[in-house]
Amino acid sequence: MTRPAKRSSSLELILLGAGEARLRGVRVELPTRKALALLAYLALEGATGRSRLAGLLWSDNDEESARRNLRRELHRLRQSGLRDHLEVSGDTVGLNEVVTTDVTGLHALGASADETDLQSALEVHTTLLEGYELDGAALFAEWLERERSRVAAARHRLALILAERFETRGEWRGALALHLRLLHEDGLQERQHREVMRLHDLLGEREAALEQFQRCRDALRVELGLEPLPETVRLAQRIRGAQTLERIETLVGTNVNLQEVNLQAPLVGREAALVALEGRAGATLLVGEPGVGKTRLAQDFASSRTGLTMRFTEASRQTPLAGVAEVLRTHLNHPGLLALEPVWRCELARLVPEFEPEMTARPSSSRVACVFSRG
Repeated sequence: MTRPAKRSSSLELILLGAGEARLRGVRVELPTRKALALLAYLALEGATGRSRLAGLLWSDNDEESARRNLRRELHRLRQSGLRDHLEVSGDTVGLNEVVTTDVTGLHALGASADETDLQSALEVHTTLLEGYELDGAALFAEWLERERSRVAAARHRLALILAERFETRGEWRGALALHLRLLHEDGLQERQHREVMRLHDLLGEREAALEQFQRCRDALRVELGLEPLPETVRLAQRIRGAQTLERIETLVGTNVNLQEVNLQAPLVGREAALVALEGRAGATLLVGEPGVGKTRLAQDFASSRTGLTMRFTEASRQTPLAGVAEVLRTHLNHPGLLALEPVWRCELARLVPEFEPEMTARPSSSRVACVFSRG
């Protein structure tokens, strides 16, 4: 299929980094910083009412003053050579269809994207309008922070796609580098710690895998007051068991069935507590001094049952639904979550940005209400 020729008058907005506008490949000198903010918002959000734009960029002003400032800004943009790219219809302001941005291109990349495009997207380390601040525009600052989170989530998603491709063809070192990069960006992502541990193990670097587990445990304890999830602990135990088995085989020159090696001490003296947990109480409270084994008891009991384990701590009490978010992060690829309608995927992404679906639209409250009304 022949692609239509790109119009020579197209406007390109480079929003990753300091931000700039290019007309026919030539940089446009924008009249003010708010002019760039206005273009960025319209490019990513689409046509918007004047009242919304005025309140966004002049949050500290009264409505009449804010709308007057908006009229001046639009006039300056027209004078800067962008008249043909502004579309003003009644009370609505927008950009025409030939305006492109690098951010929309980033969000458009998906699982079927060319590997070169994925690598190019990940090579750009800047965020949206990096270092950009505006006086008297608190609402714009809030919007910009949300969009920066979406950019970070998109890059996270693309890194996982590329890492999976590397691993599929046996390039474990390349996959490890990508997971280490993600971990560097957020050292509290326990899932990434597990991926790094697992890949070190595949590469035969079990000592490095166990060191990663220790870093994971230290980070969770210091920053959140939490212990690693049972699945993280089990992975470390499996790796430690394999490492011990190698040493045994080296010493005695024989093969040992790894399935028969259990390096974790059994839970002793908790029979009565386990029986109590087996009861039908709606909620059970484990009480005791620090270090007596409450967490170990709860983990052993939970690991013997099906279902989800949610953890809420004193450290996360100011974060709504922190335990729910933690569970969702460990099940991002669960078939049930992946099969959700886009409106619910977007709602989940509000709580866990890593779950951001491959779309730029957000669910509106009316859309959610409509879904509820359908049952």
